[in-house]
Parts: sequence; structure tokens; C-alpha cells
Amino acid sequence: MDDVIESFLKISQEIPKAKLSLAVRIKNRKDAQKKKEISSKLKKRHLLKQVVFHDNGQYDMADIYNLADISVFPARNMRGKFDVPLAVIEAMACEKPVIISNLPILQEFVNNKNSVIINPGDVSQLSREILKL
Repeated sequence: MDDVIESFLKISQEIPKAKLSLAVRIKNRKDAQKKKEISSKLKKRHLLKQVVFHDNGQYDMADIYNLADISVFPARNMRGKFDVPLAVIEAMACEKPVIISNLPILQEFVNNKNSVIINPGDVSQLSREILKL
């Protein structure tokens, strides 16, 4: 999530009215602390009102994807994950372009019509690709 936030901070400099929708469920204290840190960072930059947190699990993902222009899944690794992230499949099913990391399990979904690959952890590349789309 850090890469998405850092990218949003860069993008908001070029597109001041940019909005970010985060669908990340808070499952424990560590997640709650992370949200607090992110909120604080956004508040300092006067961007908190441009970010929506969908963090209680009480939302319809199709609705969220259909409100979005693009979906990003900039994972740094997939260690401990046994299957393909549902978020990538759901976004593609809603016909949204997806920016995904260059990781073996995610490459199965890549084509020139629906996705862009970025290097894991490359916030500048993520920001550039978001702006292109």
C-alpha cells in the first residue's frame, strides 16, 4: 500500500483533483496503525478528503471498480500467497485497465489490452503508468 500512497502523492501534484479509493480491509492492530499513519501523511499534504477508505469489508467490489478509472496491484512479492489475487481478476472482469507488478504469478493475466506491468517497488514507474492511463 505504501507504493500506492507515494504514487498518489506524486500524481496529486500534477492532477490536484485526483481521487484515490482504497479497498483494504483492516484485520488487526497493525492494519489499523497503518491506516492511521497513511491518514496522517495525507492530512499533512491536505489530501485526506481526496481518499476514500473502504476498510470495513461492507462494500461491493464491483461498485468500487466501476467507479474507478484504473486498478493497481503493485505487489512487491507474492510470498505466502497460494493463488492469484482476486482483485486483479475482478478489476479485469469490470473491464478496467490494471497495473500489476512484474511477478510470475501475475504475468498470466498480462496482455496489451487490459494491463500494464511495472517493476515491483518502482513508485516512479507506477506514477508514470497511472498518468498515461
